[in-house]
Amino acid sequence: MLTKVEKNYKQRLASKAEVEQLSVVINYAPSIIHALVQTFMFAHSQGVLHNDLHAWNVVLDITKDGIPRVGIIDWGLALRMNFEKKASNVTVKKEHDARPWRAPELCDPDHACPWSCSTDTYALAWLIQLLCKSCEEFASYFKFEWGGRTEVEVKTIQSWMPDYLQKKPAERKSLAELNEMLTKFDLRPEQCLRPMSEMMPAFGRS
Repeated sequence: MLTKVEKNYKQRLASKAEVEQLSVVINYAPSIIHALVQTFMFAHSQGVLHNDLHAWNVVLDITKDGIPRVGIIDWGLALRMNFEKKASNVTVKKEHDARPWRAPELCDPDHACPWSCSTDTYALAWLIQLLCKSCEEFASYFKFEWGGRTEVEVKTIQSWMPDYLQKKPAERKSLAELNEMLTKFDLRPEQCLRPMSEMMPAFGRS
């Protein structure tokens, strides 16, 4: 939904309904971000890497109560981690320039087995940074009055992202650290999260 509105926004074709939906997403942005973090923490705890996270694989709907729910789709490239928390039997692709959300080590042909929780973390941080930036741009363009707590939280979260976008995996902070920091905001990510059974296929849950 965000990518569609963003495209229409750039073409100045966003409908009234889309703008109203966007205002809901912006006001719930910190909780949506926290929900995304918890989704990946759960997947990783089950030994699963998504391995293909980008804006088009994040879906949002809005309940009858006006609460946005976020979900992660397209687990077709998901990978099982072995006991060393690394994936195997995969091929490195040189595509960081074309797909900047992919961790730099995924584009290193000399890195024998680069897939890890950290590569998912990089993609998620890139997405969170994009969401925060979009919130500011859209709020300004459509003149949303979103100041106060939400604006402060979004800008604070955005300021954290460089720590999760480090080029070297060993220098990246973990999702556990991000989750702990988000918890201090007293958010309600559970209300913005689709049931795990809807998001993860049997491959990811077993």
